Amino acid sequence: MKKGFTLIELLVVVLIIGILAAIALPQYTKTVEKARAAEVLASIRTLKDALEIYYMETGVYPTDPEALNVTIPISSNYDIALDNTLTNIRAVNKKGYSGYIHIRYFPKNVVSPFAGKLLCVANDASASSTALCKSLGGKSLGHYIHMSSGYIAYELN
Repeated sequence: MKKGFTLIELLVVVLIIGILAAIALPQYTKTVEKARAAEVLASIRTLKDALEIYYMETGVYPTDPEALNVTIPISSNYDIALDNTLTNIRAVNKKGYSGYIHIRYFPKNVVSPFAGKLLCVANDASASSTALCKSLGGKSLGHYIHMSSGYIAYELN
């Protein structure tokens, strides 16, 4: 009498492993994207705090990023930048990641309905980008008027 597994038993095991992998992989991808976004969000908050500390100390926002005495973090997943007038900090996820999101902070002196708010801006048509903003704790503020239509702003705490 031979010992071992039949071909049917092996196929059933391979099928079960395939089903489990098909269920687990999308969840893993979402978790990785959320971790990347959370990392860049922490960097944006550091820059936001530096801007506000500078403002509290001097009464004005800086016109030169060097005045903040903070290193802009380098991310392999997001482009992080202060704009040239230092009126906002932004991070945009790089090409290749599903779900375009844009994380922005507008200082309190900026003329904008979003002044003083940290936002996650998502493409309205992309379920993955809106889910990513929501997973970061975003509360919907409705359509984002600073970009072309089709984007929703989420306020981050």
